[in-house]
Amino acid sequence: MPIRFFAALTLCAAFAIAASAAAEVGKPAPAFTGTDVDGKAVSLADFAGKTVVLEWMNPECPFSGPRRFESGAAQKQAAALKEQGVQVVLISSSSHLDAAALKAYATKQKITTPIVVDQSGEIGKAYGAKTTPHCFVIGGDGNVVYAGAIDDDKEGAKGDKAVNYVDQAVKEHAAGGKLTQASTQPYGCSVKYAK
Repeated sequence: MPIRFFAALTLCAAFAIAASAAAEVGKPAPAFTGTDVDGKAVSLADFAGKTVVLEWMNPECPFSGPRRFESGAAQKQAAALKEQGVQVVLISSSSHLDAAALKAYATKQKITTPIVVDQSGEIGKAYGAKTTPHCFVIGGDGNVVYAGAIDDDKEGAKGDKAVNYVDQAVKEHAAGGKLTQASTQPYGCSVKYAK
C-alpha cells in the first residue's frame, strides 16, 4: 500500500512538473534542438544573442496556412524581421505532418524560414504551444519577452488596422522599453499533438 501511494505521488509530481514547464514571459526560454524539413539540426542555442520569434504553424489550419502563409503575410513578416536582425523559426508539432509534407508546402508557398519538424510534440509541449499560430518572442538574453497570439485580428477582418503583437513586442523590446502587451490569448486551431 505505501509503495502504491508513493508511486502515485511520484506520478502526480511528474505531471505537475510537465504542466509547469511551459515557457513564461520573463523567464529563460526552454532550450531545444530539432530537425528542419531538410534534415538539418536547428537549436535555439544557434541564435544566442539574437532576438528569436518562434511561430507554431499548421498548413491545414485556416488561421495558419491560408491566412499566414498562402497569403504571403508570414513570409513578408519574416523578411522584415530578418532585416532587423531577428530570426524567425517555424515549428510544426502536428503529429501527422512529416518533413516531406512540410517541405512540399514550404516549396509551394516559397517559405524560406526554417521549419522545425516536431512530430513528437516535445518542443511544443515544452513551450506550452496551444494553437496555430502561437508565438513566442525570445530576447538576446534567452528570456521569453512575449507569448501569445500573432495579432488582435482573430476574425481576419481588420486588415491594416490589426495590431501585430509580435512586431510590436520586437520593436518595443529593441527600444528597451516596457512592452505594451507581454502576453495575449493565442487563437487558431489546436496544435495536433500525438495522442
